[in-house]
Amino acid sequence: MTFHAVRFPDGALGVLDLSDEWPRAAHGCAGCARTGASLRHVAQGAAVDAAVLLCGDCDPLRPTN
Repeated sequence: MTFHAVRFPDGALGVLDLSDEWPRAAHGCAGCARTGASLRHVAQGAAVDAAVLLCGDCDPLRPTN
């Protein structure tokens, strides 16, 4: 895991601890590098033009029942 600067949809800058595979594997979850799961776009890389996608297990804002 590595810290990366990201820009959230509201324009705020932040830092997320992301998989070492991100952004090379930007098509998968940025937290665990899992592919094929339902992913949610949560941010955009601030220094790298790549989407930050998270699966339900890694997304801290995922809805819970």
